Formats: sequence, structure tokens, C-alpha cells
Amino acid sequence: MSGRGRVARPADEMQIQIHSKQLGVGDALRAQTKSKIALAAGKYFDGNATSTVTFSRESHEIRCDCLIHLSSGVDLQASASAADARIALERATDRLEKRLRRYKRRLKTHHAKSGGRIETVTSAAYAIDNFEDER
Repeated sequence: MSGRGRVARPADEMQIQIHSKQLGVGDALRAQTKSKIALAAGKYFDGNATSTVTFSRESHEIRCDCLIHLSSGVDLQASASAADARIALERATDRLEKRLRRYKRRLKTHHAKSGGRIETVTSAAYAIDNFEDER
């Protein structure tokens, strides 16, 4: 392969940054965060995405904010709060996966079923009646 082509990284090599505000994030939570985000993004897109996950404390709950920047330039964001960081991460990744699925569905062409043909109507074959004549 020539050096000019762009090589797609696998989803497990996706660039993921994990930040925390006012609380410590252990190695187990970091590993779980990386695997869940990589799994969610890898299910719908290739590894050309970057992600930022932020854990913060809000009164008695922990908030998880997830942001994925796709290679197409689109940013998808999801957040959730729970008493436990792992539950907040689970809820946020579920919402993020739903947004990724909806975005992927939006990108699909729905005219592929009909063979790409769209019925066209010429202006001479289509006429609108004058509403003033009916009064």
C-alpha cells in the first residue's frame, strides 16, 4: 500500500480521553469507559473518531458526559447522572449508541430499494385549478 492512503484504525484503537472533575477515576472505570465507548462507536462507524468522556460530581450524583467527534465532522453528545459512576456511564453510552444508530440511519439512502429511480413529473402534465373560478 502506498503511503498516501489513510489507514482506518480499529475501534479499540480509537482515541478516547477521560477527564474527571472533583472526583477520582480509577483504572477499572477507565478501562470500562474505553471498552464501552469503543464498542458503541465501532458498532456503527470505523475507528476514525475521537471521544471525550468527563465524569463530574453534581450534589449527590455523578454525571457522565460523552462526546464523540466523527471523521465526517459531526459531534454527537450524550450525558447521564446516577448515584454510581458505572451506572451513569452505562446510561450515557446507551444514549450515545442510540444517537449513533440514528445518525447512521439518516446517512443511508432510502432510494436504493427502487433501483435509484425517482419518478419525475413534467410541468405540462401537472396542472393546478384556479380557485377563483369556483366562487
